Amino acid sequence: MERWAVICGALRAPLEARIVVNLLLELRAQGLLDGIVLSTWRKSVRDNPDFIRELSQRGIIVSETIDVKEGGNGQTYRQHRLFEQALSICPPGSLIFKARTDKCTHRIERFIPFLERGPVPTGQELPHFSVFNSKIVVQAQSVSMPFNYSDIAFLGLREDLLKLVHLDLYYEWVVFSGSANAEIRWFSRPYIKELPVFRQFLEHINCRALSAKLVANGKSASPVVLPELVNRSLAAHMWAASQNFEIAGAPCGDKPVSFQQIFGGDTKEGFAVIPMTLTEHSVAQRGGLFEKILQGGLTDSAPAEALNDAIKALRDPELAHQLFTKEDLKGVRAFLDGDAESQDGPNSSVRTATTVKLPEGTSNDAIALLDAVGVKLPDNELDKVVAIITDGARKQALTIVYVNLADAYETGTDLPQNLEHAVFWRRLAAGEKHIDSCLKLGRHYDAQSDLKEAAHWYREAALRNNVDAQERLGELLSQNPDLPEAERAQEWLERAAAARETETPNASQPKSGGLLNRGLTFLKSAVTSRTPAD
Repeated sequence: MERWAVICGALRAPLEARIVVNLLLELRAQGLLDGIVLSTWRKSVRDNPDFIRELSQRGIIVSETIDVKEGGNGQTYRQHRLFEQALSICPPGSLIFKARTDKCTHRIERFIPFLERGPVPTGQELPHFSVFNSKIVVQAQSVSMPFNYSDIAFLGLREDLLKLVHLDLYYEWVVFSGSANAEIRWFSRPYIKELPVFRQFLEHINCRALSAKLVANGKSASPVVLPELVNRSLAAHMWAASQNFEIAGAPCGDKPVSFQQIFGGDTKEGFAVIPMTLTEHSVAQRGGLFEKILQGGLTDSAPAEALNDAIKALRDPELAHQLFTKEDLKGVRAFLDGDAESQDGPNSSVRTATTVKLPEGTSNDAIALLDAVGVKLPDNELDKVVAIITDGARKQALTIVYVNLADAYETGTDLPQNLEHAVFWRRLAAGEKHIDSCLKLGRHYDAQSDLKEAAHWYREAALRNNVDAQERLGELLSQNPDLPEAERAQEWLERAAAARETETPNASQPKSGGLLNRGLTFLKSAVTSRTPAD
């Protein structure tokens, strides 16, 4: 397996960037790196010709990208353009260490052991929380602000890191509130389309306000029990973090952990409270801390027991897909503001309805969607795809537009037959929990003998009562005991048999395609109000 480093960012501080380069060149000389890429803006290349020439002479690949002038939430998109460009240069299957051009000289050493040992296997205890092939290694993991991990330096397999950047721009510009900072935008992406508990958490709850309250509660002499919805969200994050991320730090010890330690900070036990803009948040700084909490539970107290119960309950995959209700959100608002019935506003700590608007300056939303999901088409095909998107978006949810495009490419109707493109659009539809698309993806990967991927998509459809998927999933698991959740083979076969006996129809398709499609219309930039289920 090849190991590469990618350095991303503007050359605002060339001296610091030079130090980063020299440290990585040392690792290359030691045999820990096979290649190094600098991904920066064209202006930085033009402003620093001598430095760029020196890098090329030292065997570093320099990639330049035309700058995109996007502020605010769009800043993360700018960062992703550089990162994705760098990843496109690295070989498939390689292990990638990502560093910034600044602020990371003292952080590189933490990641050397992981370059030496190679990829860290993901946790498989709860497959419905696993999204990567191997863990992504980060510096620390926030406890009070889910997915608030520093993006300055991290490490993972190339294919896993691509998942951080391959999502619709609408999730970047429309869904997230200003309380979700750049770090959250970096690391939450693979989850917001997979699990509503994360998608709705980021949509409805002000992360900064909640973090401040959690830290204050953790530091108090008598912390109170958290609302059920907060416990569920925090527990879900702990499961996701423990199975998909690793901390580049010393391992934790065997000493039990208390509720007050994880939110109030205890540096001796590997927790700390870190100040940040407008708030502060608690973080875990040692490897295995979340795993210890999940396996052993927090030490005895009423708030700890409530969080322990939420951790245990999320072993049920259906709970991770359960939508928030208005009453859930009012309970959080009462916890944060002391008034469950206060009205939504621009500074609300909890929004029971969300005001969203399309990005300013979006003149053609169909083209914007294609750009967002990374589709590049020849002109003779582009017009047909744009027409399908535009016509479909006037009449139905975006999920169905994805399905129509997948069907058109699969059958060769209206578009040139292209099974690779059909799978691409089918995966977008399946990501919105379109049941038939999940089933068809399962069959596609089944035919390709990619049984792990097939089982994943069969499971997505089976969880939504698709009998064909339940039946085939049970067969796959019984025939392949090395697959995740193979011990549930008989359960799925029995569920399918029971459904056949009672002629239970498959669950109907959702009328809306997830968060993006609840009230978001392609051809309007008007404000739309969306309300959670009562």
